[in-house]
Amino acid sequence: MAYISQEEKRELAPAIKAVAKKFGRKVTIGIRNHMDLVVKVKGAEDIYERLCAQMIENRLLAGRDRNENNLEKDAYIDWDAPIDPSVFSRMTYLDPELSEFGHSVNTSWVEENHDEKDHAFLNELHASMHSKDFYNDDDVMTDYFSRSYYTSIELHK
Repeated sequence: MAYISQEEKRELAPAIKAVAKKFGRKVTIGIRNHMDLVVKVKGAEDIYERLCAQMIENRLLAGRDRNENNLEKDAYIDWDAPIDPSVFSRMTYLDPELSEFGHSVNTSWVEENHDEKDHAFLNELHASMHSKDFYNDDDVMTDYFSRSYYTSIELHK
């Protein structure tokens, strides 16, 4: 059963804070429901803005690839042009501003969802959240979840 104690959190805190300091970030560390180590990155609006831009670009590219009929054959598309803000109105699940509750980072998909500028920080931060005794024997195919504790990274204003 997943469980993390306050002692373990105190042991991990110096490594987590060192990574944050290395990248010029401030973090707070907490435990949720005795099983989830939560690191809240303060002042992460820039990471979130790049995430939104990346997600919009991915969806626009995918939409254009799937629905070629909405474009003329061999039409010129300026991929370097700025993204039209009206795109946000059609994507209600994307909030262009970081809400007061923050945004939870999917650590399994950092490379696919985040800008290259943020890969190193998020991956190092996630790695620093694992103790030397950390294990993860999850098997999603059989609905079996066994790990020492869960980890969450949240982006906040």
